Amino acid sequence: MCHRFNVKQNLKEIAASFEGIQLLLDVLPETDRYPMSDVPVVRRDAETDNWLMELRQWGWLPSDWKPSTKYTTRKKYQRERFNARSETVDSTWGFRRAFPTQRCVLVGSGFYEPFVGGGEAYYTADSEIIYFAGLWDHWTNGEESVDSCTMLTTEANPLIAANRTGRLRQPVIFTSLDQVDRYCSLEITERSPLEDLLAPLPESRMEIHRPE
Repeated sequence: MCHRFNVKQNLKEIAASFEGIQLLLDVLPETDRYPMSDVPVVRRDAETDNWLMELRQWGWLPSDWKPSTKYTTRKKYQRERFNARSETVDSTWGFRRAFPTQRCVLVGSGFYEPFVGGGEAYYTADSEIIYFAGLWDHWTNGEESVDSCTMLTTEANPLIAANRTGRLRQPVIFTSLDQVDRYCSLEITERSPLEDLLAPLPESRMEIHRPE
């Protein structure tokens, strides 16, 4: 489970790596991103197949969500769905409808996990830019409109598992544009061609920065 990450790079420079991308956001302040905050997302446009970079609220809200006895407000629902298990994302209610055509990546530099010695450890990869696998959706009730996303998780690699408290999970991470391109492809609608992408990034490609 990942509940905090950051992005330190210039988003316009990141966007320039994607051919023909449409930039739908202003400069993002260099602060940590938490659930329910706006995060930078890259995805394919369903109508044109062109790349888009936009801001979305980190906390999944499916298009058909309605208040219930358990979830009287959308924010309560979203706060419990900022992560989605990659192992079951194509079969779990809500996520399974979006998985075929609404895949995206959240853009970051590193992420935090609870540390066994107290506090949180910060993790980076052997790439300045990290792309977290995700899903996006759009919800509206006529008066309010929300563009949301969630981040996919997988089993923790040995580095994270040895230093983490709680659930031994980590984000699904991509470090190359080829991986992002395949994951976000609108031509791929099944899970099987993407199975290899949903594995944890090897520990040899990651570095932990322990709290002082």
